[in-house]
Amino acid sequence: MANLSRILDRVRRGQQQLRQGRSDSQTTISLLQLRAGQILGSTYFTIRETGNLRRVGEKEERIAAVATWKDAP
Repeated sequence: MANLSRILDRVRRGQQQLRQGRSDSQTTISLLQLRAGQILGSTYFTIRETGNLRRVGEKEERIAAVATWKDAP
């Protein structure tokens, strides 16, 4: 669980930095949370953030690309 704790701490720090610096940060934060949910294997977080991204009008291609970010253009 120490690894999980480190990942969550990094995500939280990143969220704080994004909130301080950009107005469009909520979409970026949701994308980060989606990826964190995938890494952790959390269906709840993955579904929640996918829904949030769709509600704000994020493109399906971008949402799907989070899972395969290493191969995404």
